[in-house]
Amino acid sequence: MEVYIGDYHREQAWQRWLDKVVHSMDTEGIKTKLRRIANALTVEDVDRTLMEFESSPAFTSSSRLGNWFSNTWKPHLIVNTALVVTQFAF
Repeated sequence: MEVYIGDYHREQAWQRWLDKVVHSMDTEGIKTKLRRIANALTVEDVDRTLMEFESSPAFTSSSRLGNWFSNTWKPHLIVNTALVVTQFAF
């Protein structure tokens, strides 16, 4: 069974984790990059925004951020081109 979360709860989960763990980093910049991934409309856009995020200084300098994204969000990323939406499905 897949469970889809909406934008509000996705953002809330990001904010709560970032507030708890990533104190000294630019959390707004991180959330902006995550939003770009979440709002990508094509597979190519997802690939490009993932590459931008994963090569960003925040991602490369924080193993906790990298592990959190790679283990919690990235495996659940779905691009549904029929509906032209990007979703994180659990």
